[in-house]
Amino acid sequence: QLSAISEFTTDIQHVAGKDNRVADCLSRVHVSSVHLGVDYAAMAAAQVLDQDVQVYRTAVSGLRLEDVTFQDCGASLLCDVSTGQPRPMVPRDWRRRVFEAVHSLSHPGVKASVKLVGAKFVWPGLRKDVKGWASSCVACQRAKVHRHTKAPLEPFLIPERRFDHVHVDLVGPFPPSRGFTHLLTMVDRTTRWPDAVPLSSTTTPEIARAFVSVWISRFGVPSDLTSDRGPQFTSGLWNAVAESLGVSLHRTTAYNPQANGL
Repeated sequence: QLSAISEFTTDIQHVAGKDNRVADCLSRVHVSSVHLGVDYAAMAAAQVLDQDVQVYRTAVSGLRLEDVTFQDCGASLLCDVSTGQPRPMVPRDWRRRVFEAVHSLSHPGVKASVKLVGAKFVWPGLRKDVKGWASSCVACQRAKVHRHTKAPLEPFLIPERRFDHVHVDLVGPFPPSRGFTHLLTMVDRTTRWPDAVPLSSTTTPEIARAFVSVWISRFGVPSDLTSDRGPQFTSGLWNAVAESLGVSLHRTTAYNPQANGL
């Protein structure tokens, strides 16, 4: 068969897109509608109980709000009709599920998610909510890991004294035991001396109290403290505690947990 095919020659010719109708009719099939799986009848019932929706009924805003009856379910929803397409005012408890219904179709980026959700729905703070949810989508983070910005690696200086440079991290959650669900782990960089403190929560005040009462009370104040970029270790309170103690804070590069290991 290959010898028979080799007798033929191939000439590649460019065909303008406007003239390539055969391929276009297959690759650009028009989709009249996309079913999002949103229960508009249940949303209409939730609108009646939602305080934000009721406030917008009488508030002055840039939206043109009208009650629109959806033929598919027969429910009447308060919608913005300023764009020509009714956009339901989404109650507070429905916003995350509406986002997931739209975002899960193709997992678009942040800007595209805002555009897609905003084209079909409306609620106060939509842009901020969608940006936060799209940025924290686990499936997107796994599939688009190559888009993460990675800072160049830098070596740690060798400490001059033991207990001078400490690494801290959080481990958990674990099954509750006596009210504790997490561990604050602490390791001295020089001696590799480990310690762990059970925590009932991962708030910055509790972590700071545990570090001061367990580590500093026994080994003194370190010169340097390394952690990851968790919200507890980047908060203003954690920075204030370190500044008051004269401790220099170091944070590992994002998406690189190995940098906080010894």
